Amino acid sequence: MRRWVLAALVAVVVTGAGVAAGTLLLGEDESSDSSAFSTTPLESFDTTTLTVARAGFCDDVDPRQVEAALGGEPADASAYDNGDEVTLADGVSDVAHEFGCTWTGADDTEARGWVFAPPVGQDRARRLARDAERAEGCESSPTPAYGAPSVGLVCRDADGVRASYRGLFGDAWLTCELAVADRASDPAALRERAGTWCVGIALAAARD
Repeated sequence: MRRWVLAALVAVVVTGAGVAAGTLLLGEDESSDSSAFSTTPLESFDTTTLTVARAGFCDDVDPRQVEAALGGEPADASAYDNGDEVTLADGVSDVAHEFGCTWTGADDTEARGWVFAPPVGQDRARRLARDAERAEGCESSPTPAYGAPSVGLVCRDADGVRASYRGLFGDAWLTCELAVADRASDPAALRERAGTWCVGIALAAARD
């Protein structure tokens, strides 16, 4: 797995935060600038017509989206490309057939996103969605849509609670996830927070 230069990433986030803070200190006319950053709920974002590239997108993720998802500046970040050797959750290394990245907060909150490198057709996408719905310890929902077909999940395990969305964008199977270490976290609130993060991932991965 390729480790990003964390100092550079954090510098970008701090710069974005500084700009936002400066905006708040300006006059009323200045603070109403329509270009000011804000997150978008997944419910308010149409993903069904979006096309995603089956390529690396991590450098295009807005650092402000990362900070909003984590609730603060990232303490760590990593990324990998198709063909890289990555370490799986059980400690076993394998060759990745996807592009992905992870940002970790000081409280161990993780914001992730990844897209399959091989193309995915409608039939396989429906199978992927059905398989995700059967995951142990998870509750699934077909709405809001994240591509077509798609599925949203909230999963609880010994490590905490994870909320994710995954779906087909053109021929690209895209997944985003937000995980917190607190098992007592409100699943509905985490699901909504993950939705805004997933909008950021979709925008970064979108094909022009």
